[in-house]
Amino acid sequence: MTLRQADIDREAMLMIKRQVKTGGVVYIPLSVQALEMAGTDDPPFPYLGTKAGQIKTNVVLRKWGEAAGLSKPVTWHIARHTAATLLLEAGADVYTVQH
Repeated sequence: MTLRQADIDREAMLMIKRQVKTGGVVYIPLSVQALEMAGTDDPPFPYLGTKAGQIKTNVVLRKWGEAAGLSKPVTWHIARHTAATLLLEAGADVYTVQH
């Protein structure tokens, strides 16, 4: 919700962000697709953090779940936990996934 274009290093393909809760700095590698999605507007994802944004995100996730043949509706909460599980299964350490 607090992400700004200044937090995105397009040359290094990184998002560099100070976490609000812990004050720690995180470096998140970005794919070409992620950089394209971030666009040039500030903030990059203005709908995040709003009720309308949550609804829009959940609608898209639900459609993806249906297209994948899943019987349970996919929500932001489920997608977040699924991403964490996939990262752990792919070999990421718990500390990295947690932060």
